[in-house]
Amino acid sequence: MKRWPCGSRLTITSKEENGQIKLSVRLHHSMPHMDEKNNHIPYLHVSMPAGAAEIIRYNLEWARPSDLVTQVQMVYPSVTSKQIHRAWRRMSEELWKRDDDPIISAERLLQEFQESPSSGVQLLKLDGIPEDVEILAFAFPRVINALQSEDSKIKEIGMDATYM
Repeated sequence: MKRWPCGSRLTITSKEENGQIKLSVRLHHSMPHMDEKNNHIPYLHVSMPAGAAEIIRYNLEWARPSDLVTQVQMVYPSVTSKQIHRAWRRMSEELWKRDDDPIISAERLLQEFQESPSSGVQLLKLDGIPEDVEILAFAFPRVINALQSEDSKIKEIGMDATYM
């Protein structure tokens, strides 16, 4: 949506009189939004077109949001990159988010993958963890086995940890 340096001012005040609250709303525009014919410039509808959302949903699993910006804007030039990123994030949550608590969500998702023989994920039970520490440990045995092979081209593996 186009923005103008209009110097607008919105003032809202409240005042209690005789047990009642009175609100006062004042809106002031110091520069009108007119085109060259002195017509008011209409506001644009900025919701995401259904076709743009469909492009995002179709490519959701394999494309990064930045890749989708070009693809969507070729067909829908008025859709902003922020709209595309927001839609991708919201839609992608449907694929992986299982709970509002991130540990519970990740554990449930990993359990689903553990039930699929082709995923090769294994949840690990760790001993000696202090009571005030939440931990979720998992491994991919097929990757570990591949690392042990003499033919393996993999020379390094990483580990990630998040501390709060």
